[in-house]
Parts: sequence; C-alpha cells; structure tokens
Amino acid sequence: MKRELIAGILCVAVCCFTLGAHAETAKKGTAEYQAAGNSKMTVLKTDMGHMQANVEVLGVITGAPPNCPLHNATFRVLGSKYKGGGSSTGIGFIVWTRPDKEKIYGTMKMGGEPGKPPQGQITLVGGTGMFKGITGSVKYVHVPGLQSSQPGNFQLLNKAEIQWEIP
Repeated sequence: MKRELIAGILCVAVCCFTLGAHAETAKKGTAEYQAAGNSKMTVLKTDMGHMQANVEVLGVITGAPPNCPLHNATFRVLGSKYKGGGSSTGIGFIVWTRPDKEKIYGTMKMGGEPGKPPQGQITLVGGTGMFKGITGSVKYVHVPGLQSSQPGNFQLLNKAEIQWEIP
C-alpha cells in the first residue's frame, strides 16, 4: 500500500512537471510581460542640452505566459540614443535567447517626450530554428522611478506587449 501510494505521487509529480515544462509555443498570439535589465551607457554631452548615448542592455523576461515565444528568455540590446530639445530618439537591435537556446531577433525604435516615460517599438525580424520566419512587434514603456545602484549602470523595468506569428 505504501509503495503504491509513493508510486502514485511520483507519477502525478512527473506528469505535472512534464506538462508544465513542455508547453508548446503558440504559432500566433499576443501576450503581456515585463522586461528587467541592466544597462551600461557611453554618453557624450554638450553644454547646449544635447546628448548622444551608446547603450548595451542585458536582461530577462518575466511574466510571459508559457506559450509565448519570449517565455523565460534573456535578452541583449545594442543601441544608440540621441536627446535634444527635451525629446529623445534612438535605434537598436535586440537578441532574445530562449531557454532552449533558440534566438529571436528584432530591430528597435526608441523615443521619449518630456514628462512621459520613455517608450519604444520592436519589429520581430526572424530567429533560429522554429523562429526563423517569425514576424510581429513589441510595444514597451519604461516604468519610471528606478534609481541606479552603481554609477555608470542603469537599471530598467519595462512593461511590454508582444504580437507574433510563426510560419
């Protein structure tokens, strides 16, 4: 009786873990998530209020549902941002690396207006493996108020929504 009970518990545990660990990525969908990261910037400022920054960001996706292509992915961004006259613009490239080591690529457009949190849009341009022809977009907005934990490093938290289609 004891053996049967233990075998039953193990069977249920293995089935639950297996089903949860192998959730299939949906071929098409939308999802909300958060991205948290750390960025390093090289900044060139003028005394006239203009600024150019080259940025590298490393981070992780949280809160994406298991069927989302970005579920538990890490990311790296290389970008360039210009600020002048109160508003800012920028471009960049992002690579997400999924837990299965497949990659998804995107081009970024960043922007910001005085008094509003910075925001941007990413266009999905492909990937590796099953994500080779992925298309779609991500819209994101920075959560304001985070303080730097070390000079020269900047922490970020973005709220985002992805829309995707995998051929």
